[in-house]
Amino acid sequence: RRNYGHRFSKFFKDDLTVDQLTSLMRQFISDVDRGDYAEKGWPRQAYGVSKIGVSMLTRIQARDIAIQRPDIRLNCCCPGWVKTDMAGSAAPLTPYQGSATPVELCLLPGSAPTGRFWYNQKVQDWV
Repeated sequence: RRNYGHRFSKFFKDDLTVDQLTSLMRQFISDVDRGDYAEKGWPRQAYGVSKIGVSMLTRIQARDIAIQRPDIRLNCCCPGWVKTDMAGSAAPLTPYQGSATPVELCLLPGSAPTGRFWYNQKVQDWV
């Protein structure tokens, strides 16, 4: 497992709960509001923190749903930088290309990984 420092180690606990994740995300918002987020070890980009939150919520939900429904795969993904109204025309991928990973996730067999982050049709082991 990578070393993300003390601040982020709490995000990657195997037994992290939704309430604990919510508390961590609220702490980030509070620290940003006070203006002391950098001193407390948070990154400068709120976007990155939001993606950590989504990824960890995916892990939590996949773990919890597997108790009742081990056949369900629950993952999150990044489609890449796709030409859209938001991303603009400089983005290198077409919407069709950007759809490859989300579509693949819809078609995963029951033995496929769950609770993971996918990019470019592959699990990204960044945790």
